[in-house]
Amino acid sequence: MSFPRRSFLAAGLALVCAFAPSFALAAPDVGEPVPAFEARLLSGQVVRSAQYRQRPLLVVFWASWCPPCKGEMAELQKLYERHRGRGLEILAISMDEDRRDIDEFLRAQPVSFPVARENDRHGEIFGPFLMPPRLFLIGRDGRLRLAQWGAMKADALEAAIRAAF
Repeated sequence: MSFPRRSFLAAGLALVCAFAPSFALAAPDVGEPVPAFEARLLSGQVVRSAQYRQRPLLVVFWASWCPPCKGEMAELQKLYERHRGRGLEILAISMDEDRRDIDEFLRAQPVSFPVARENDRHGEIFGPFLMPPRLFLIGRDGRLRLAQWGAMKADALEAAIRAAF
């Protein structure tokens, strides 16, 4: 997608969000349960949030064209390697429109956690946002532990993950 098109889409989405009912677009507050959702992985497999019960789940919205996402994906991979033995799960959800952009990004910067593509239900659950990255840490109890706009420092994310166990 070219930059002018992205800007046009972002402006359009901002207008939609401004006039949409706020109750339909509000993300859960920290401490509230996160509604059930599913995601189709790049492999075609569908995962459901219920599969992650009793394990902390970090849901990361990212895009190949997002400069902070490039560094953050490498940090997320390190966190995943450190904590997956304890049960941490990461689900990276791409906001890219073109699958080729996702594949190219992941060839250059591979990750071992699942990667999915964004769907409409994700916006209903996690609220509207125009630019990635966006992180949501869901605790073992299914409640939102962290909602972060923009990149997060690795040590702060590490502390949040440790607290989610």
